[in-house]
Amino acid sequence: MNFFYKTHRGERRLFVNFDYNIELIEKVRAVPGRRYSSSYNAWHFPCDRGTWYLLKGIFPTIGEMITPDFYDLKEEEVHPFAPDELIDIDKEQSKNKTKDRVIHRNTLTFIQQNAVEDLIKKLEVKRMSENTIRTYSSLFSQFLLYIKRDNLECVSTKDVEDYLLHMYHTKGISESYMNQIINAIKAYYEKVLGWPKLRFEIKRPKRPFQAIRPLTKTEVKALFDSVNNLKHKCILMLIYSAGLRISEACNLRVKDLFWERGLIHVVRAKGKRDRYTIMAEKMVPILKYYKKKYKPRYYLFEGQNPAMPYSPRSVQQFFGRAKKKSGIYPGASVHTLRHTFATHSMEQGMSIKEIQMLLGHKSIKTTSKYIYVNSKNFDGKISPFDALDIKLDT
Repeated sequence: MNFFYKTHRGERRLFVNFDYNIELIEKVRAVPGRRYSSSYNAWHFPCDRGTWYLLKGIFPTIGEMITPDFYDLKEEEVHPFAPDELIDIDKEQSKNKTKDRVIHRNTLTFIQQNAVEDLIKKLEVKRMSENTIRTYSSLFSQFLLYIKRDNLECVSTKDVEDYLLHMYHTKGISESYMNQIINAIKAYYEKVLGWPKLRFEIKRPKRPFQAIRPLTKTEVKALFDSVNNLKHKCILMLIYSAGLRISEACNLRVKDLFWERGLIHVVRAKGKRDRYTIMAEKMVPILKYYKKKYKPRYYLFEGQNPAMPYSPRSVQQFFGRAKKKSGIYPGASVHTLRHTFATHSMEQGMSIKEIQMLLGHKSIKTTSKYIYVNSKNFDGKISPFDALDIKLDT
């Protein structure tokens, strides 16, 4: 086991190199901000006090092998965590495990388990997100349970198609879920075994386009008015006012708010892309009042354990209660606030290119799906049919 500091992509990071150990890897993956470097064959972490305390729980001898380096933290941003505030890594990791994954490990054969672990390692080397790794490993495990064989190199396109039909007829899976299954299976055969991409010629189902109904401004206000908890209200207001994803709001750090410039720095969002989005003028006094009352140290919205960010699942839960209490559109979700931001921004004169930049979309086609066209957009507009001189004998 080896510990060392190194500047990686302009940021000081703490590197940890250790022999392959699936239990250690699962604990490491629960640490916020962790990444894997294939060049150094090591995991690396932010240089902050919270991470140092988390790593001490995983590697008890770290303090004997290397001196902590908190060079990049300002005193007003982060303070040392007290012992009773430290996270229980084992407990946190157990919460992150899905029931499916636990069941799969008990029912897969030894060879199948190794195949799943090989997929996880390959996705980690490629620095895929935790959610992607968890989803792909679970879906691939379900496929292995279905085919019931150890010789995985004999799997054919027909085997995959039979499984997709089985899932469709027994569970009625959606087009999106079906595409995820295909991605998970192809990830193993193409990334782990190195098969050519055309080896599996699977026709993907087209996902139907469904326009998401945004909330009206009256509904947005009613939603905010129905929330009494200051932290909950700030999270929802920030998601709507800046067009954030729920994970982006939860993972915001105190230092990501640029008060004077009126900007919010969204770090390593979907697609591992950083971006800046706007901080509404009316949000500034609200957030400063929140900051004064809650005194967040690292994450803007701390979870029950201050070393961890607020849980997206908790946001979904209190949003559901607020939705029911306010009586707004029952089909709305937290993500609807992001769509609503896009629609209301365009109604106020913002261009679709500007909205694309604020939302962090790679393609403007994705942004266009966020814009909801209502009847007000057609006020004063006529159909070309109305310009024709046509009379109907009745």
